[in-house]
Amino acid sequence: MLFNANLGIPKEQQNFSGLLLRLRNGESILDDWKVEGVDAVNIDKLRSLNAPVAKIHAVHTISNEAEKANYDVAHRP
Repeated sequence: MLFNANLGIPKEQQNFSGLLLRLRNGESILDDWKVEGVDAVNIDKLRSLNAPVAKIHAVHTISNEAEKANYDVAHRP
């Protein structure tokens, strides 16, 4: 891990902070899309919460047409 001698902040963290600022401001650069490991870090952080992070209420409805649809109609791409 590389550290910035002046701030003691890892270079990777500085790069990621810069990425977030550019995303916020709509100024992304190509290298921002090549960041690796972000998914793994996010999943680890969410799992470490050991609690749900969102509760989604869904309502499922079936229309009369859907109930009457044959296999070919229901499985159309």
